[in-house]
Parts: sequence; C-alpha cells; structure tokens
Amino acid sequence: MPFGVRSFISNRYLITQLIRREILLKYRGSLLGISWSFLHPLLVLGAYVIALGPLISDRWGLNGSHWDTVLFVYCGLSVFSPFAEVIAASPRLLQNHQSYVKKIIFPTEVLSVVTTCSAVIHGLVSLFILTVLACANGHWHPALLALPLLLLPAWLFILGISWLLCTAGAFIRDVSHAMPVITQLALFLSPVFYPTSAMPKALQVLQSYNPLAVAMEQTRGTVLRHSLPSLESWSLMLLIGSFIMALGLASFNSAKEDFADVL
Repeated sequence: MPFGVRSFISNRYLITQLIRREILLKYRGSLLGISWSFLHPLLVLGAYVIALGPLISDRWGLNGSHWDTVLFVYCGLSVFSPFAEVIAASPRLLQNHQSYVKKIIFPTEVLSVVTTCSAVIHGLVSLFILTVLACANGHWHPALLALPLLLLPAWLFILGISWLLCTAGAFIRDVSHAMPVITQLALFLSPVFYPTSAMPKALQVLQSYNPLAVAMEQTRGTVLRHSLPSLESWSLMLLIGSFIMALGLASFNSAKEDFADVL
C-alpha cells in the first residue's frame, strides 16, 4: 500500500476532526452560522445570473429560459467554487499552521486533505441545491444522482493542486499574493459562463484534458440533457486527476523535511 494511502487511513480520525473543526470555525460568530453554506452559493449565483443571465441565455441557445440559464451557470459554479476555495487557502496552509509543521509527529500532508474535503463538503451542498433547482424546473432524471461521482476526478485534481500550491507557498511567499488574480483568470478562462465549444480551438484541446472543464460540461450534460458521460471520458479524467494528485503528494513529501527550516 502506498505511503500516502497508509498515512490517510491511519490518520482518518484526525482528518475527520480537523474537517469538522474547519467547517465550524468558518462560521463561528456569524448570526446564520452554517446556513451560509447554503446562502453563499445562492447569492453568488443570483449575482452572476442578474449580471450575465440575458447574455448567456441569448448567446448559448437556452431559448430564453431563465431557469435553464440559472442551471447552466450553476453547473459551472458548483465545479469551480471548491477549486477557488482551495487554491486561495493552500499557499498559506503551512504558514498558518506552523505549530503543526514543527511537531515532527504531525502528518502535515493531511492539511491539504482537510482543506479540500471542507471545500468538497461545500461543493456537495451546491450539488444538492443544483439538484433541487433542476427538479423544480422539470429536469429530474435518475442521472442526477451520479453527480458526486462525476465530480470525483475534479476533486482529486483539486487535492493535487492544493499539495503543489502548499509546497510552493512554503518557499515562495508571493504565491499567496498571486492567487486572487489567478483565481479570476481561471474563472473566465474556464467554461463557467460559456460552453467549451465557444473557446478557440487550441484552448478546446487543452480543456479536453482539464478535469475541471470536463466536469463542468459533464455536469451540464447530466442536468440539462439528462445524459451521462461515456465511461471512457470519465475514466480518462479520473486517470488525469489521480496523476495530478499523486504528483502533488510526491512534491509535498519531497520537500517536507525542509518546511520547518523555511517557515
């Protein structure tokens, strides 16, 4: 069994407790508490739909349907939001947990797992809202139940990116300052507000190997067209997501011994 898998299994209780703590701390002191996990995606969706709804509906052939426009945008946001949350936090993970880093017995690799799982839980809330909206608009189909499985490759990809950014952020403090700009660029370069087919051909080819972009299109296909992706396409994304995850963990482990010195 690979070292990383053994570590996560042996530290599963620690990971569970840290995820619980992460979620509770995020909403501690707010009047609405954990209700924000439902309200925040709805407010973000409303803002984008009000600003861009007519343009999206007319431009991408949604037949002027307001609800289809909402679902079109939300399919993209439900995939992108966990990614944005993770890359914003990852570069400063080790700096914000220096007391853990300097404890030799603490498995620092779980910090990215905790951050990603916390974001995925919020992503699952978004998927629940998406499913409710789809059903309310007459888009109920058994394929909707497969949405969490469809997003698994994207979540593995996000975890790998978290480890890579966590490693880079420990040595290069500028990485964390660049994240807001990179997040905005990623938002508008990803097919959140438009289909991949609207991109230049070169970008279409690149996005066909991007688990995030593919997950957005597969989610739209499932919600709006009631069709599941092919097993070959999903398996390819799972392979790419797993490779990025393994690459990120290997990068993190290779630099692990130096973290205490650079922080």
